[in-house]
Amino acid sequence: LPLDALRAYVERNAARPLQVADLARLAGLSAARFHLRFLEETGQTPMDFVRQRRLTLGRELLLNSARAIGEIATCVGYASQSAFTAAMVREFGRSPRALRRELRDKTGE
Repeated sequence: LPLDALRAYVERNAARPLQVADLARLAGLSAARFHLRFLEETGQTPMDFVRQRRLTLGRELLLNSARAIGEIATCVGYASQSAFTAAMVREFGRSPRALRRELRDKTGE
């Protein structure tokens, strides 16, 4: 599978709804076949991959930009700041605000 191309596609389109069929088209496979191959090759489902890429991108934006948390949530495909916050806590164990605070403490800003 073209994992680098899939990663780049998710990052470019993080703000819009993404489906397995979108990624499958990029890989030239049916959605069902893509799902199985993706799971076999990566150990995660395509949608888990999308969620993880969105949250990683969100974390990078939190740490490297001054954008508001709600704006970042929208940029990475979350309909609300609260949904983004809950997902960040599940993925990274800290809220967006706490992640940002940690960066400021480390850099002395």
